[in-house]
Amino acid sequence: MLRMSSNHNLIWAVDSFACGSISSSTLINLLKYVQFQREDDESGGVLLGYIDASTNGLLIENATFPGGGDISSRTSFFRSHRHQQDANKWISQSLEKKGTQLGLWHTHPEKTPLPSSVDLKDYNNVVRNSILNSGITYIIIGTETLGLWYGEEPQKLMFVGYYGVNDIITLEDSNE
Repeated sequence: MLRMSSNHNLIWAVDSFACGSISSSTLINLLKYVQFQREDDESGGVLLGYIDASTNGLLIENATFPGGGDISSRTSFFRSHRHQQDANKWISQSLEKKGTQLGLWHTHPEKTPLPSSVDLKDYNNVVRNSILNSGITYIIIGTETLGLWYGEEPQKLMFVGYYGVNDIITLEDSNE
């Protein structure tokens, strides 16, 4: 289940299994990479934030973004090692150094995104070799909806829900 909170954070939950939120500023930054045009390549990065001590909720407050070293095309994206360096820098500068990596994000050039076989292989690799302090939040941003999945070893990636890209873009417009 995905829903927008009164402070414009995107809130999610998987039954009583896991929960979290994505800050409105992070959402707005992620949506800058939606592949609206045919010439737009896939983009992606790492999700960063905190684990709430009282609820174990995953609070996504930032992300890494495409840049030098990444390889992308219309239908693929390879994260360079720079994302890990950027994540480590953010974590070392985070509040009381309690920041952590919470997942991955990338775009797809389809209205309602679904994880591809490459995405599922990437998820399985990250979960098996994880330095994450939690399960993994996996976001795929399509041209009309943002999809969110959650998983942790040894479980498969679980679908959480979709939220409309235009609803989030409208949120950005109302904040200006």
